[in-house]
Amino acid sequence: MDNENYTTNGQCGNGNGRCPDGFCCSKDGWCGKTESHCSILNGCQYQFGTCKGESNQEPQEQETSNGKCGKGIGKCQEGQCCNKYGYCGKTDNHCLVSHGCQSEFGTCHLDKISVDGKCGPLDGRCPNGQCCSKYGWCGSGSNYCDAGCQSLYGKCNGN
Repeated sequence: MDNENYTTNGQCGNGNGRCPDGFCCSKDGWCGKTESHCSILNGCQYQFGTCKGESNQEPQEQETSNGKCGKGIGKCQEGQCCNKYGYCGKTDNHCLVSHGCQSEFGTCHLDKISVDGKCGPLDGRCPNGQCCSKYGWCGSGSNYCDAGCQSLYGKCNGN
């Protein structure tokens, strides 16, 4: 699994690996120790580094298998989103930030659809079932859909 490997270039997240121990993975996919890297409220990616919640404590939520999620309950299984009502799933009602997706307890997606061929945390999701490459470009084929593909922002082979 990609998130068990440590990054060697300071980038983190799907396809890039985990930050070194004690470092946080920002929503933009960079390792660091600042508030913008470490705060869950700023989009810290807890799967790939340390994050701090509102109380400045690292989340210790365990993965649940009962389909429920949230504070004191646990986080969704990998690839699932936690909706505002505390249920895991993969629909837009679970995963879109505008619908209240809880990033501390599962994966969340931006509502933004890419219009310029770029994809990722700042650029949004690829349109029309395209894949988002590890370099942040929408397209199809193995260069876009295989190793390092960003499943949060487009389709990937093997998902």
